[in-house]
Order: sequence, then C-alpha cells, then structure tokens
Amino acid sequence: MGLPSWYRSLDNSNRPRNPRDDVHMAIMNFPLSKEAPPRRRAMVSAAADVLAEHGPDAPFELIAERAGIERDTLDRHFPSRVVLTQAVLTQYVEDLADRTRSWAGEADVFLWFVEQLADLFVRTAGLPEALRVTAPETLESLRHTIIEVGGRALRDAQMEGLVRADVTADDIMMITTLLGAGLSGGLAERRAVSLRTREIVLSGLKAQP
Repeated sequence: MGLPSWYRSLDNSNRPRNPRDDVHMAIMNFPLSKEAPPRRRAMVSAAADVLAEHGPDAPFELIAERAGIERDTLDRHFPSRVVLTQAVLTQYVEDLADRTRSWAGEADVFLWFVEQLADLFVRTAGLPEALRVTAPETLESLRHTIIEVGGRALRDAQMEGLVRADVTADDIMMITTLLGAGLSGGLAERRAVSLRTREIVLSGLKAQP
C-alpha cells in the first residue's frame, strides 16, 4: 500500500530516482491520524482530495459522495466549512510531522521535508486563506509544528553538510512563503508552478561543494 492518494508527491515521475525512495515509502506508510476513527479519517481524506481538485468552496455534496456517505453524516462530523478545512489542514501537517520525526537523524530528510511542503501547498491552495480570519489560532499552531519539525531536520542536514550553514529555523516560514507563492488555477497548473519553485528553493538551500 502506498502513500494516501491525497498525499503522494506530485513530481515523482519528473525527478531523479532516489535509491532510498522505497525505504521511505515502506517506513513512512502508516495510517493517517492514528487516533482518529477510521470513518472520520475516510471523510478527511475524501475532503482533501475534493478540495485539492475543486478549491476551498467545493460543495459538501461532492465531498460526501467521494467519501461514500450521506451529506447529513458529513454535517454531523463537520458542521461548518471552517471545521472541515481545519481538519484537512491539520491532518496534512500532522501526517508530515509524524513522517519527518520518524526519520530523525537522517541527513537528507530536510530536503525531503521541503519537497513535501511544496506538495502540501499545491494540494491545499486557498485553504489557509480561508482560515486566516475565522481560525487564526489553528494556522498559528500548524506554523509552530512546521517550524519545530523542520528545524530539527534542518540541523541534521547541516551537520552532514547537505544544507547551507546560514539557514536557520526562522527561515522555514520564508521557505513556506516561497513554496506557496503563485499557486493559482487548477491542480495541474499549480503543480507546474510548484515544480519550478521547489527546484529554485532546493538549489538555494543546498550547501555548495
């Protein structure tokens, strides 16, 4: 079983193959939100797919249909669009954090982490903006998680000389801003922009021989 459909890296077919990819896929393939009930996980996964394809205003009916449930069932679990958006973004970030922590101490995890952040922004375009006024505390909590987890991975990469020594954990939010910039249009358009952006960002982060 591979990564969840809503979380797979979007550019695997276009980048050089990393011989450790199979190991990453095997070790980091654990269920979404380990503590959430399976039915709720399925609804969040379906919502993530639909929101990625149709944007933050995607109809609840379409999400319910994708999840194989009635609209009333979706409403009981997620009584508002804000609550559903919070659940989707939180699941993305928690999943990325868990996967990154599982590889603590591995030198190349930070560069993988940056690529996964890029994919996250492609899939969630428009969602953070939807919460900026209605649920700023959720965004702040997710930012804290990204900085905390990314900062640890960054230090591991710098110790092995893979990332420039002058990059700090405080720069991680600047990196996220760059990765999330210019992502408009459909999923394919956002993917095309993201591939070029991440190439530039990763090139700037890597230590020069």
